[in-house]
Amino acid sequence: MLSKVVKSGIVFYSVADLNKILREPSPVMLAEKAIKANGLKEKDDFIKKGNKNDYYMTVGSLWKLTKPFKKKLNGMLAERALKELDIPTEVPEKESSKDDNKKDYSRRLTNANTYKISHHAQTRLRQRFNIPNNQQDSWFATMAPRLGYIGTQYGETQEVWGNDDVTIVTSPSEKTVVTVLEPDMEVHISNTSYEDIDEKFDQAIQSMELKENRGYWEDLSSCLGQVAQFANAAVESIDGSRNAKSARGLEIMADTEKAVIEQYRKLVYDLDSTISEHNERMKYIESKR
Repeated sequence: MLSKVVKSGIVFYSVADLNKILREPSPVMLAEKAIKANGLKEKDDFIKKGNKNDYYMTVGSLWKLTKPFKKKLNGMLAERALKELDIPTEVPEKESSKDDNKKDYSRRLTNANTYKISHHAQTRLRQRFNIPNNQQDSWFATMAPRLGYIGTQYGETQEVWGNDDVTIVTSPSEKTVVTVLEPDMEVHISNTSYEDIDEKFDQAIQSMELKENRGYWEDLSSCLGQVAQFANAAVESIDGSRNAKSARGLEIMADTEKAVIEQYRKLVYDLDSTISEHNERMKYIESKR
C-alpha cells in the first residue's frame, strides 16, 4: 500500500513506495524524470514532503510515471498497485463511466452468507455508509440479493457488483468482500486477464523447478554413490569375518555386524531425508502457480 498525504483537498501518494515495486535506482531521479517528461506542476501534480527529495504525486501523475515501464514485469505490478488504490483513478486506457458499468441483474451473488468482510471493507462501510461493525454482516446479507453483476477487475480475480445504493468488490476465490464504494464512484472494469504476467510467473516457477531438480539429482547421485561404496565395503568385511571359529572371531563378527547396520541406517536416513526434502520443496514451488 502506498503512503499518502492530503494537501488542499488533493491526495498525493509516495513515489518512494511505488519505486519499491519498480525497483529503479533512485525514486528522486524517477520522479524528476517524470516531471520533466510530462510537464507536471508542483502543488497540482506533485509535492515535496519533508526534505526536498521526498516526492509525492497524484494518481494521474503516477500513471504517467509508470508508463515507460508498462511492458516490464515490475511496471505491470506497479500499475496493478495503482489500480488497487480505493479512489477514483485515472487509468491509461478508456476510463469507466456509469454508462459503461451496466448491471446484469440476471446474475446473482450466491452464497453471500459464506463471505467475510475484510478489515478494509469494514472501514469503508463505517466511513461511507455509517454502518457499525456489528451490523455489517446483516447489511451485506440483505444487500446481496439486490446486487447486479457489473464485471471483473485485476485479471478477473475480483468481481464487481452494484445497484443504485452501493458498489461492492468481492474476491470469489477467497470468499471476501474486498471493499465497498458509493454508487457514483468510478471503478475500473476490465474483462482482460494478466496472461503476460502469468506467463512470466510460470517461467520463473519453471526455472525454480529446474534448479531444484538439478540440485536434487546431484544430491541423490551422491547419496546413492555412498550406498554403493558402503555395500562393497560391507561385503568385504562380512566375507572376511564370517568363517571365524574362535571366541575373538565371533566378537569381530558381532562388531562388524553392528558397524554395518549402523552405517546402513545412517545412509538410508540421509537418502530418505534427501528425497523427502526435495518432494516438500517441489510441493511448495508448485503451490505458487
